Amino acid sequence: MILFFNPRSATTKPRIPLSILALMRMFPPEMTILVDGNLIGDPVPVLEHYLDTVTGLRYCAITVMPGPQLQVAIRVSRSLKQKYPHVIIIWGGYFASFHYHVILESGWVDYVIRGPGEQTLVELIHALEDNGPLAEIPGLIRKEQGTVIRNADRTLVQPDDLPRMSWDRLDLTPYLSTTFLGSKTINYHSSTGCPYPCTFCAVNELSGRSWKPESVERTLAELAWLYEQYDYNALEFHDNNFFISESRVREIASGLISFQIAWWGEGSIATMLQYKQETWSMLRRSGLKMVFTGAESGSEQHLAALQKQGVSPATILEFARVCLAYDIVPEFSFMLGTGTDPDKEFAQTRSLIDQIKRLNKQSIIVLYLFSPVALTPHAVTLMGTDFSFPSTLEEWEDASWREFDLRRGSYAPWLPAGYVRKFRNFETVLNARFPAVSNIKMKSWARTWLPRFASWRYRTKVYALPIELKLLLHWAQYQRPEEAGL
Repeated sequence: MILFFNPRSATTKPRIPLSILALMRMFPPEMTILVDGNLIGDPVPVLEHYLDTVTGLRYCAITVMPGPQLQVAIRVSRSLKQKYPHVIIIWGGYFASFHYHVILESGWVDYVIRGPGEQTLVELIHALEDNGPLAEIPGLIRKEQGTVIRNADRTLVQPDDLPRMSWDRLDLTPYLSTTFLGSKTINYHSSTGCPYPCTFCAVNELSGRSWKPESVERTLAELAWLYEQYDYNALEFHDNNFFISESRVREIASGLISFQIAWWGEGSIATMLQYKQETWSMLRRSGLKMVFTGAESGSEQHLAALQKQGVSPATILEFARVCLAYDIVPEFSFMLGTGTDPDKEFAQTRSLIDQIKRLNKQSIIVLYLFSPVALTPHAVTLMGTDFSFPSTLEEWEDASWREFDLRRGSYAPWLPAGYVRKFRNFETVLNARFPAVSNIKMKSWARTWLPRFASWRYRTKVYALPIELKLLLHWAQYQRPEEAGL
């Protein structure tokens, strides 16, 4: 029997733990127990209760993303391994896939699954139950005689070749959140991977730049079943890149029209600008309300270095214009601190953001400071020897690394002195000057007064010490777009 644990990742608006459900569907219901840390307080007593009372509970599988989940996963794994040394603890997820050495060296985790985990976990459990060989299980990482051994990577499989999701093993009612999209928002994953070569991204590293979509028929059937059961009025597609195939997107959008819902997805600027006008019209008719996309930089040079194929300041502006024409809100993500001349990139990005806002005021700007999940070739080239990740899980527990993972930290030795402070100050001024339309909890007065107070700073580029704006944002209960979500 397997105890699946989803560590807490949010304090509000929990999302359906799709990664855990994807694993649970591979096993009979009587073999699985789920504990979702987003719905409970301290998870340790709950997990210990199951381990103390359920006969045959031998495995604990934990999904681990960088940030809050990592902090919880470390504490839980250490506690469980000390009290129940016979329980086999297995980690998967983005953090585990890249930092497996430090995980296995801790002694608190027995196995790591890298990349897609459904088939790897099944094969691992069978091998352990039958004393079978582990060396030929793709995607498995283990430690033998003091040496960390990484098997061959697991390639992505077609979603339709896997069992349907085990929705009936979890009451989804607590996950129907109020968002900018609607009062009962649900999340769904209809494809895996991404074919694009962006040098900073961890997705193409794990997917081998492949993309495997669920069939339109299965996607719509799953969404229809969920609609019948929970009557949701808003939908988030959590695909790494939902809009890759225009024909597939158009078919799904056509099927969603009868649902009469609002929905959101993530896509590529270059890809979506190739869409026909009738496709854009279909998207709007189907309820598409917002699109998240990676603009990344206002520098043509840096976009080329990041291999953002087909993305330039000109195409970013064109995307803002097209979204305005179809009354769809674009979310532009910018990632600063990625180039060899960060101050010049900052100025170019600031200029592009200004042009976006003049063209389409509804545009949402999400600012990130470059914080790599792994030392990709781009990260190594950029940061050189000035940067290193923690060498133990105990070090990863430090609050500064949690902030780093959330792109909120100040540790960026590859950047000039004062850059991080300038970045944060600009972010404060930008958020006050242009409060995100998706921030539904902000005080009503703030939409009028915040832009007025921030206008002179934004216009004159005086970002230093925006104390008055920080106070106003606090009183307004403003949440940054990446923090508040939709």
